[in-house]
Amino acid sequence: MKPFSLVVAACAALIVSTEATQAADESQSPALAAEELQELFPGNYEAEVAGYDMLITGSSNGTLKGQAFSRKDDGRWWVAEDTLCVAWSNWTDGEPMCGVITRKGDWYHSQNDKGEGMRFRRIQELASSSFKLGRGKSSEDTR
Repeated sequence: MKPFSLVVAACAALIVSTEATQAADESQSPALAAEELQELFPGNYEAEVAGYDMLITGSSNGTLKGQAFSRKDDGRWWVAEDTLCVAWSNWTDGEPMCGVITRKGDWYHSQNDKGEGMRFRRIQELASSSFKLGRGKSSEDTR
């Protein structure tokens, strides 16, 4: 795998971590239930993963389209019990990543057992977002 592909795969893998856990902090929101996860799609999202920015579009039929660093990938999403699963054709080599999703304000969060996480939020349209692809943060940082 090329170095760039490794970075993007690491970012994509964090989107939904295989062994997601919920922080013990009382301020942590409860995990979204299966019905709430289904309601996330269709939708357009901006995501921050390990300091990198991505754009993601999910369709109601289970397909995903992603863009990071001017590179694009296709994938799929599904709900297994109360976890969201994603698999990207190239970024994760088709391997599924599943995890618990929580919500804090406009942002959805996923965190793995090592405390590494990502966040994403719904945007109206990809072209209208002030979100910048690549390294950096979105224009509205409301963690």
